[in-house]
Amino acid sequence: MSYRRAYPLPLTWPILRRQVFDRDDWKCVQCGRRANLECDHKLAQHFGGTHEMENLQTLCRRCHKRKSRSERRQYEVSGQAEWDSLLGF
Repeated sequence: MSYRRAYPLPLTWPILRRQVFDRDDWKCVQCGRRANLECDHKLAQHFGGTHEMENLQTLCRRCHKRKSRSERRQYEVSGQAEWDSLLGF
């Protein structure tokens, strides 16, 4: 199964990603691990987050997955609350 990004990354992403890793001392800002690092948007793009350095952080794969699951649950709950209010529940 292939994964297609909903929001494209800028052409400068490899450079920006490295700058974020350098700034964060090549370790996860959540747990301190130095393996399987990923560059994460603090505020997700679908919530209006940008590719600015202030909105990016280094997370290990485990912490990134945990954060993404939490965001997905938040999104689903807020979406459900919005539908409930529209339907008068």
